[in-house]
Amino acid sequence: MRDETAKRMGPTSLHPPAAGGEKEARNVAGPYEFGPFRLEPAERRLSCNGDVVVLTPKAFDTLHLLVRNNGHLVEKEELLNKLWPDTFVEEGSLSNNVFLLRKALGDSTENPKYIETVPGRGYRFIAEIVANGTDAGSALTGVAMAPSLVVLSASPTTTAASTSRKLMAWLFAAGIICVGLAAFAYAKWRHRTELVPLNGVPVTALRGWADYPAISPDGSRIVFEWTGEQQFAAFDLYIKTIGNENLLRLTNDPAVHLAPTWSPDGKQVAFQRVSKENGGIYVVSANGGPVMKLRATNSSFDRSMRISWSPDGKTIAFADSPFPGGHKRLELLSLATLESKQIEHDEKCVEEVLSSLPMASSWLMRVLFRDAKENSACPS
Repeated sequence: MRDETAKRMGPTSLHPPAAGGEKEARNVAGPYEFGPFRLEPAERRLSCNGDVVVLTPKAFDTLHLLVRNNGHLVEKEELLNKLWPDTFVEEGSLSNNVFLLRKALGDSTENPKYIETVPGRGYRFIAEIVANGTDAGSALTGVAMAPSLVVLSASPTTTAASTSRKLMAWLFAAGIICVGLAAFAYAKWRHRTELVPLNGVPVTALRGWADYPAISPDGSRIVFEWTGEQQFAAFDLYIKTIGNENLLRLTNDPAVHLAPTWSPDGKQVAFQRVSKENGGIYVVSANGGPVMKLRATNSSFDRSMRISWSPDGKTIAFADSPFPGGHKRLELLSLATLESKQIEHDEKCVEEVLSSLPMASSWLMRVLFRDAKENSACPS
């Protein structure tokens, strides 16, 4: 009976033990000792000479995977699939985890003592390991991502009663939701209006690649990035008056990408420049003229490119990371002092970026990405 119950529970389930029951051992490998460090997967703890070393959950899992495969190359693709099985993440997230691990272990890329980088392939744990209670060279598929505790379940009668109460609660909640949806649908039907189809009107007919358009506050002009007539060249910014074919070129320093936004009064254009050498936030007059750099950033060609100008014209919101490829955090840049500060965030959120909507009053629309395995949601 106990074996059947354990099978139904699965390796990560927790149930209260029955009276007088006997607990089974934790099904987690380790501990491991290397140098002054001791890794205890069952306790989710890394210590150095007895002192606890703080790691993020994903950094801990990364270290556990590498240690369990000590001396063997672990491909990046395998690490991404194991650490984020239900989430699409960029390779920079893995690089960030390894960066945090090396910092915690006092390791370096140039002279590694623990984690060796195999260029273009993945990583290898190279330190000598003393494994207590398991084989340090266990296969990758045998790694547990979090400690599992399997104990004896309560009596069948107690379990059945608990299941029945949960089922009734779910049915009651589902009934309330259905009634609410029906009321909402009826209200929409009562107040339905005729939908007017939208007809797209081409604004440009340019050769090459035009992207990241932004319409001016008065709706008369559009700013966008354009490669010119070269299909795969870098981008510069241009302004076009809607209904007029003449173009005003704002920049003459092509970049990988530019993400422009208008100032509230329509007199200036700010943009995020994606470039290895001169990445940052810039501003230029909407009538043309010199370009001024406001702040350097580790910008990249992804969802974090967008920036947003506050309605009072005093602040620019943007996403940046402390190093290239790292997780982005939202910041506010004061145009008066050119100083920036991070917006308060929850550590469970692995990345924050701006939405495509502009700022409205004191509200800032942002998109938060969290670890799929975390139980609590990010703040909104």
